[in-house]
Amino acid sequence: MHPARAALPLSLLCAALAARLPPTAHAQPAPHNASALRDASADAARDSAVDAGDAGDAGEGGARAEASSDDGDDAESDGGADPCPPPRAVIDRAEHCCLPGQRAVGPRCEGAPTSCAPGESHDRAGRCAPRPREDGDAGVSARLGAMPAGAAPAGMVRVPGGTFRAAGQWVSVGPFAIDVTEVTAEAYRRCVAAGVCPAAPDPYGQMPAGAAAPAVNVTWRMAARYCGWAGGRLPTEHEWELAARGVDGRRFPWGERAPDCALARHAGCGDGPLRVGAAPSGRGPLGLLDAAGNVAEWTADRFGPRGAREGRGGGVTRDPTGAPRGSARVVRGGSFASVPADLALDVRDAVDAREARADLGFRCARGL
Repeated sequence: MHPARAALPLSLLCAALAARLPPTAHAQPAPHNASALRDASADAARDSAVDAGDAGDAGEGGARAEASSDDGDDAESDGGADPCPPPRAVIDRAEHCCLPGQRAVGPRCEGAPTSCAPGESHDRAGRCAPRPREDGDAGVSARLGAMPAGAAPAGMVRVPGGTFRAAGQWVSVGPFAIDVTEVTAEAYRRCVAAGVCPAAPDPYGQMPAGAAAPAVNVTWRMAARYCGWAGGRLPTEHEWELAARGVDGRRFPWGERAPDCALARHAGCGDGPLRVGAAPSGRGPLGLLDAAGNVAEWTADRFGPRGAREGRGGGVTRDPTGAPRGSARVVRGGSFASVPADLALDVRDAVDAREARADLGFRCARGL
C-alpha cells in the first residue's frame, strides 16, 4: 500500500476557470482551446482585484468562463489547472473542450456525447440526463440493474449498473461500459501521435510484447486526458469495483481462491507486467481481465475514508464520486509488484495525482 503524499502548498493558482456549458446539450459553445483557459486562470490568480463572478469571456464563441474558488487547491494538487473541467475533455490537437465523443465545429461542440458523467445516463434522444431512480432503490438486496439496449463499444464490456455493498455501505451505480483490458502502450502512443496526450517514458523499448503491454508511467491527468480523447472517462472507484467483482462480494475477480501466477501477475511471478489479457483464468464475473495484478489502475475519485461519501445512515447512496478534495486519487487492483493479499478487491491505494509509476496504468469507462 502506498500512503498519500502531502499536497504542495498553494502558490499562484487560486482558481480554475470553467465554461458555463450545459452538460446535456448536443451542441454547445466550446472554448477556443484549453490553453486559453489556463492563461485566463493565471491572470485571475495574479490580479486579486478581479471578482470571481466577473471573469471575462474566454475563447472563440464567447463561452463565458468564471473563476471557481472550489477548484484552487484541487488544481494545484493535481499538477496544474484542469484545462477542461469534467465532464468535458480535451478532444483534439487544438485542445478544444467538449464532451467525450463530440467534435468541435467552429465555436461549438456538436454531436451526441459517447459518455455520460457519473449519475447520468443517455435519454432516448441520446443526451445525458440524470439517471432515473429505480423502484426499490432504498432496498437492501445486492443486484444488477437492467441492461440498456445497444452493443458494447469495441474493446469494452457493458455493465448494467447495480446495488452492492462497499465498505459496509449500500451503493448504487448506473449502467456503464468499461475496457475489458487495461489501456495498452500502443493505444496510448496513438493519442500522443494525435497531439492530445503528452508522451510517457516507455519502459518496454523494443520488447516484442511492448505494444500490447499496459500503458504505464502516466499521471492521473494523463490517464484522464487519454480517456476523454478516446470518447470516455476514467471509471469511478465504485464503477471499477462493480465491474471487477459483480455484486456477490467475492474477494478476487475469479472468486475466493488465493492468487497464483496463472490467475494474476503479482510479486513472485516475474519482473514487470505481461501483455494485457494474458491471464484469462483470472477473468471477473462481468468479463474484465487483469482487474487484479499486472498493473494497478487509476480511478476518477479522490481518496478519502470509505463511507465518508457513501453515507453512514441506512438506504442506498447513488453514484458516489469520492472525497471532495485532496491530492491523492484512488488506485485499485494491485500490480506485478504487489503481494498476493494486496490483489483483494477491498484493497485501496492512495497515490498522488502527479505521480507516474512503472506499475500503474488505467482503463477507461463510458457512462451509458
